[in-house]
Amino acid sequence: GVLFNVAGGYDMSMSEIQEAAEIITGAVAPDANIIFGATLKPELEDELIITVVATGFDRDYNEPVINSLESAVSKTFNLEDEHTEAQEINHTISNAIDMELNNEEKTSAEDFASDIETKNIWAQDEEEKDESDIPAFLRRRKRNKKED
Repeated sequence: GVLFNVAGGYDMSMSEIQEAAEIITGAVAPDANIIFGATLKPELEDELIITVVATGFDRDYNEPVINSLESAVSKTFNLEDEHTEAQEINHTISNAIDMELNNEEKTSAEDFASDIETKNIWAQDEEEKDESDIPAFLRRRKRNKKED
């Protein structure tokens, strides 16, 4: 999944938000869950801050995503002069992702489950059960079986 936020000043336009969304959605898998937001920050004039949080990286898939995102950003914003710097940043990001994937511990709900047995708070002793707790049709059925 991908979560991204576009922050900008009062001069931020919907077309700029849409352009950022198209770049990001074009770089992720077609079935990815994408959530976005836009934040108005008056102190940002002629400037956008785009924050992207992505999860679910597949080891074989993360390199093409980074490369396609780099080329999309370079083409859109004409950053050809900063291509080398972008490659260095992407290489650093790629290495960080690889390290995170290598160090990631597999966890599941069972890992966090307590070994302590807990009492079922909904369970009732026979003496606690009230006749009115049993639906009428079941009480009648039970009564009819006793009579037979």
